[in-house]
Amino acid sequence: MLASTSAGFDGTVAGLSALQLPPVIAGRLGRAGFRTTLDVLHCSPSEIESRSGLSAERARLACGAAYQFHVCPAELGRTALQMLGQSTSMSTPSRLTTGCARLDACLGGGLLARGITEVAGESATGKTQWGLQLSLTAQLPVAAGGLGGGTAYLCTESVMPIRRLNQLAEHFRARFPGAHERSVASLTGCVYVQHVRDTEDQWDVVSRRLPLLLAQRNVRLVVLDSVAALFRVEFSVEQAGERANELFRLGARLKAISDQFGVCVVCINQVSDYFGKDDKTGSRGGSDSAASSGRLVVPYGGLAWSNVINTRVLLTRTRHGFLAGGTGDGGGGDCSSRPSDAPRRAGGGDDGSSASGSVDQRAVVAGGGGGHAAPADNAGRRMHVVLSPHAPNSRCDFVVTEQGVFGQ
Repeated sequence: MLASTSAGFDGTVAGLSALQLPPVIAGRLGRAGFRTTLDVLHCSPSEIESRSGLSAERARLACGAAYQFHVCPAELGRTALQMLGQSTSMSTPSRLTTGCARLDACLGGGLLARGITEVAGESATGKTQWGLQLSLTAQLPVAAGGLGGGTAYLCTESVMPIRRLNQLAEHFRARFPGAHERSVASLTGCVYVQHVRDTEDQWDVVSRRLPLLLAQRNVRLVVLDSVAALFRVEFSVEQAGERANELFRLGARLKAISDQFGVCVVCINQVSDYFGKDDKTGSRGGSDSAASSGRLVVPYGGLAWSNVINTRVLLTRTRHGFLAGGTGDGGGGDCSSRPSDAPRRAGGGDDGSSASGSVDQRAVVAGGGGGHAAPADNAGRRMHVVLSPHAPNSRCDFVVTEQGVFGQ
């Protein structure tokens, strides 16, 4: 579970009457053994439906009333001036460092600390490596570019790569002065992991369990890894309209969570091949496309998903590895022409398999784990900032090493 199911956030324990539910619903809940608002809050709608015999609609109503009572009480009559004052008085930092000065420079100082940042790419571009590194940098003090809090990591594709996270945490302590006094156990202990099995479970997480965690713990970053995995399995091509609606609902919910709790949300996403005119040259396909492994790709989700994100970062693979002092094929823009931040060892790192494209033969990184492997060749990787409200379109070559993600 993401969150502990201990007592309420402010110590308030109220009877069912506090939820002001219709008598028929309150009666059913009482006969099923629900005595307090917390009893309802700590159950999912399906659990309430099963225990009480209520319809699915009425079970959701009861669950929503408990959530509203404990987590986000109604604030009626707030003026625009009051909302502006609350926004400007928040102590939330404006940026989250990636852990690399080169990458931060291309991103306009780092990731936005509010809103949704998408990190998309094909298999073996290092998406999960970004997510793991950000889950550590979020714990840095605000003065050091962090958010001063933990991370909620939602896994939809595979088992959380715990061994790799431990490996990064060991190097993280040596790389950052603000983490010197932290143990590996204390760093990984601030990463709250939730494995999500299907889209129904995912909605329960983002609508109920995640807000509970954010209200109870000092969590400043939410990572969803990944957006596309469950939707690609559960929705067919004929269900494109329904899939678009569900994607939009998920994005809107995550954006509301970011605004309500003042947290940074990072959504890792897969890509699809773009089949259009001049797709091999990269001259067509829209501003959200880029060439990766010799073909043009676009992030999964289409227009519905693109409309809810704030920043889009696209990771690609170049056809050739980095040569000594080189930047792959074709250079990497302003950022990639600078000296590298990376350590001498430049072995790649994988982010787990996705549904896009074939994958090179792989070799497990020494000391890595969680089943996440690295390409046997030292293939080049490139970050493209394709959508951002605070940074120009740019790109930067990077490598994934045993120590972490570093710009070239």
